Amino acid sequence: MRNNRGQGIVELIFAVGVIVLVLGGVVTLMLRSMGARTVGFDRKKATRLASIVMENLIEEKENDPETFWLLSPVSDEEMDGFDGYVYSVGFTDRSGECTGVDSCTQVILEVGWSGSRDQFLQFNRFFAK
Repeated sequence: MRNNRGQGIVELIFAVGVIVLVLGGVVTLMLRSMGARTVGFDRKKATRLASIVMENLIEEKENDPETFWLLSPVSDEEMDGFDGYVYSVGFTDRSGECTGVDSCTQVILEVGWSGSRDQFLQFNRFFAK
């Protein structure tokens, strides 16, 4: 018979190494999954803020068109309930492209927030008088 002394220790070290590799992969996968979920939540919240701002612009156009058509850009505004998020509203004159209306504009709404890096979403909507 051969001498098997030390073989149990080698097997134990190998088993511990395999377990460490598997656990390392699981932990990495969990961290990436949680990070992706956070990014998705941030984008969803930014989209909700953009939706509220755009709805306010539509309401202003319908209820107070004189004020709306003054087309005042807004920069780095904040809204209650959306801490860490800012939005800007710009207008592009598209009057030369309007057919059958006095004037029209392209509203450019940009929502930005800070996370692991600064991020933003941009939304556009066409308005005609």
